[in-house]
Amino acid sequence: MSTDVSADFVSKTHIDALVSAALLAGLPGMAFQYYWHNAESDSDGWTRPSRGVTLETAGRTGEMLWRANWETTMGVWADDPECPYPTLPEYRFERLQGRPSALIVLRLLMDYKYQTAGDSGEFESTEAWAFCQSLESDAVGRLPGFHDLPWALQDSDRDVFERYPERTP
Repeated sequence: MSTDVSADFVSKTHIDALVSAALLAGLPGMAFQYYWHNAESDSDGWTRPSRGVTLETAGRTGEMLWRANWETTMGVWADDPECPYPTLPEYRFERLQGRPSALIVLRLLMDYKYQTAGDSGEFESTEAWAFCQSLESDAVGRLPGFHDLPWALQDSDRDVFERYPERTP
């Protein structure tokens, strides 16, 4: 196993937090949706319909995320007698209370992706990656001021950094 990338088995609470955030994400009145590119699906490579995260699917979603992390952390050395989790522990979703800020969701996603990606470069083809990308997009869209920014720049927007400078607390 390469040691180029950190590979820690994330906690159940970390997974519960991601799934809980997904339950609150998305458009009003609709479940959070994500599309997973899967070569064995439609001829164009995308599953139809998208996957939704609801209370009914939260357990499956969390187990999928936990399995993806376990496979790239514990699973690669499960035969080692010193492996703390030689088999994937059972996962049962337990919803976290409260409404998370976009920043905590982004931070949790950043850590999860870092720990789960591994060195192979195959993470981008997984359902876990598709989930993370969609939840990240939702969280970025909830950042204060995000929708006040220009969508695209024109040649006349050379002063964009001066109009929208970094604000430090």
